Amino acid sequence: MIRKKPYIVFMISCFFLLFLVILSLGTGRYSLSLKQIFFFSSLDETAKTVLFHIRLPRILATVLCGAGLALSGVIFQALFSNPLATGDTLGVATGASFGAVLAIFFGLSLFWIQLFSLGFGILALLAVAVLSRNNESDTLLMMIFSGMVVSAFFSALVSLMKYVADPQNVLPAITFWLLGSLSGIQMREVFLTLPFFLSSFLILFVLRWRLNVLVLQDEEAKSLGSPIVVLRVIFLLCASMLVGATVSLCGLIGWVGLLVPHALRKQFGADHRHLVPLSMSFGAIFLLLTDTLARSLLPSEVPISILTALIGAPLFFYLVRKNL
Repeated sequence: MIRKKPYIVFMISCFFLLFLVILSLGTGRYSLSLKQIFFFSSLDETAKTVLFHIRLPRILATVLCGAGLALSGVIFQALFSNPLATGDTLGVATGASFGAVLAIFFGLSLFWIQLFSLGFGILALLAVAVLSRNNESDTLLMMIFSGMVVSAFFSALVSLMKYVADPQNVLPAITFWLLGSLSGIQMREVFLTLPFFLSSFLILFVLRWRLNVLVLQDEEAKSLGSPIVVLRVIFLLCASMLVGATVSLCGLIGWVGLLVPHALRKQFGADHRHLVPLSMSFGAIFLLLTDTLARSLLPSEVPISILTALIGAPLFFYLVRKNL
């Protein structure tokens, strides 16, 4: 029964996520009933626009981003043996943020914002790979230091763009985007990042048991016949793609990649065969709940990163104090 418990919880969380998706489709300033959601052929034009062009793309993006952030947190925390490691450990999130800010600065469309964000996220990862190439030192430690350098560099560039941006039009758009928002997401933006999400999800799910080997010392992992360098590259690349795709869709959103894996690890242990699927489902649930609150609590939408911090920080503090 103990071995089956995580899988049972995963199945329950998937059903709960489906319930939340249906609930979110009908929740908002323009309410939709269950009948309207399931029998949409009778909807008027306004209701169809709200359902198919506003809420459905946003909810799909929220589910993908929540699952991606939580899963990337599991990967980074496992590879660096650090429970505080997140998507910006290698500077990918900051690099992707600069790409988006650059596109906003030049007044480009959301499609180009995504493209710039993905491109600079990958560029940040390549920069870390180049800077950490030192055979005489600990590779993982060098990657962390290189990630700090790359993150600081792109943070400075983001600050520079905010400093020179037009304070009337461009600066508010940059600030709002950096706070994290899923408003205005269209289906074509979701489809643009979908290959990055799905390919990363599939690879990480198939190889999830290998993470149990990579958390061991290098000598132990090598003695088991595992190609640790190749596996680390695959995991880092997939986790970074998830971070870059998420930032390109909705900006910087904190606490999901830190809180969800930490809570699940305390509850179910450090077996990544269970942690990987559970983090995907619970990350999607957490972000979908938060986003539904963000667009429903007040007449004007609250940036989602504010709510994730307000909810995540106390919960994380409680979990840490409880296990001290």
